[in-house]
Amino acid sequence: MGFIAELVDRTRNPALALSGVIILASALPARADDLWTLSDWRLAAYVGPVTHCDTSQVFTGRGDFNQGGLAVLALSREFIRIGSGFSVEAEGQIGQHFSQLHEQELNLVFGVRYSNFSWSNRIPTSLAVYVGPSYENWSSHGVTGRYDWENYLGAELAVALPWATRWSGIFRYHHRSSISTLLHGVTVDDGTMFGVGIKYDVPG
Repeated sequence: MGFIAELVDRTRNPALALSGVIILASALPARADDLWTLSDWRLAAYVGPVTHCDTSQVFTGRGDFNQGGLAVLALSREFIRIGSGFSVEAEGQIGQHFSQLHEQELNLVFGVRYSNFSWSNRIPTSLAVYVGPSYENWSSHGVTGRYDWENYLGAELAVALPWATRWSGIFRYHHRSSISTLLHGVTVDDGTMFGVGIKYDVPG
């Protein structure tokens, strides 16, 4: 709670405080007697370069990734196992931009994870896709032409160490955009990052 309070104090933005409360509340455990609810938490940290080019430019190799970087700390919790290797989880993310930009961002996302690959018994591997609201305090830093509230779309590939399965190496796709014209009437891509990091499954 202390680091969220410090972050809010620095930005002096009430919406940032509200986002932090929502993120923490989303991870609160449900009733212990609920058989569909799991007790484990997952803590992840990842970092990578950021581009503000359009998505089409990123995936055609024309994205400019010389615009600074982003470091993210994420706390997630799996709360439903659907079966056949699929599960649903919620994740709260706190990100700090560095180098050319210095904004902070908060994301509250929900994801579907698949972990039943043919080799997962030998090398635990999972793939997740996330979506949800994203807040980045552009306006408090005097940045124009961008929006504080956007949509988050992300994906994660996680590969656990066979001899220490609670630890995983992760590769992340991290993207904020206006979903074409649905949110603001204009097409705005506020950031795309490809990052690498680690994840730890906290024992229940």
